Amino acid sequence: MYRIVLIIQIVSIAVTLAECWVVFKSWKGVQHSYLFLACIATLVNNLGYYFQLRSHSVESYMSALRVSYAGRVWVAFALFMFVMELARIKVPNVARFFMALFNVITYLVVVTTNRTDLYYKITAFQVRNNFPLLAH
Repeated sequence: MYRIVLIIQIVSIAVTLAECWVVFKSWKGVQHSYLFLACIATLVNNLGYYFQLRSHSVESYMSALRVSYAGRVWVAFALFMFVMELARIKVPNVARFFMALFNVITYLVVVTTNRTDLYYKITAFQVRNNFPLLAH
């Protein structure tokens, strides 16, 4: 089962890379910029998930979790902005700024998980059937 999940994750990364390439080659404006940001954020998120699956220590798992969140916090923002551009709905610059600021603050909280208890108060790490598990 572990190998199947790893293969699925690798295929997902490869498909996302191909999608990034297609969006990059057909780049025409702001709409494609948000779509490309969503693709890159998804790619980083999937790479983080892959590294989480491959980790066998709490330090490597937490590092992989940070990589995953580096992409995860931006996916919703990028897709929201892409849909707004697609629907030709103007989002005020102030709203964009505060949404991006919220994502930055969220990521900063995740980066400091080992030093603060703002995100995960109690954590325990173990490997079950090759699958790393972070209980929180």
